[in-house]
Amino acid sequence: MLIRHSMTRSPRSVGPDELCRDVFEMFQRNCIRHAAVLEDGELVGVVSERDLTRALPFLIADLDTPAEDTVRVLIGTVMARDPRTCELNDPIDRIALEMQAARIGCMPVVDQGKLVGMVTITDLLRGFADHFTQAGGRAVTLVWTHEDRLPRPDIAALCVVHGLRLSTLFESRADSGADVYLVRLHGKEDAFRAFLRSCEAAHLGVLTTTV
Repeated sequence: MLIRHSMTRSPRSVGPDELCRDVFEMFQRNCIRHAAVLEDGELVGVVSERDLTRALPFLIADLDTPAEDTVRVLIGTVMARDPRTCELNDPIDRIALEMQAARIGCMPVVDQGKLVGMVTITDLLRGFADHFTQAGGRAVTLVWTHEDRLPRPDIAALCVVHGLRLSTLFESRADSGADVYLVRLHGKEDAFRAFLRSCEAAHLGVLTTTV
């Protein structure tokens, strides 16, 4: 399954010059815990509820205090700069591992450098749950050995070209160093066969196919 299937689209964003207090109140109203920080339309950071409460611990207890009586701390001073990002066709299992390793709770999703979504741990868990409840399609095991020093094949793009729906894309690394892809596809038989031919042309070895 790909990030495009699990992410939150059109996520809320804030500016670096907004007050932390105002953003915290917006988080509370909308039941969210993360927001992208945009400056002139460009992604410059991510701010979380934890960032806000760490910077202004009195926020939780003193939301009734007039704004002018609180410290005027700006988002730009507490946000995480240069955040890790992912793309629409990234597999959710790989992004889940990256988020776990980096100990982060969200990752902005970009397309050609522009913010198009946000994926959180909750989104990923929902995506995995959806995957395990889905049925049908064909499972394919593909291998890329790196031997020809060619660019990494874009399996998701090949699916789009042949009109197939990609519901699962798991990646792993074999002991030999080859990349192994477990793919589940949905679509017509002739499109599936054309996809396999394209994989072979892209130097992807086809190990197994099952219904």
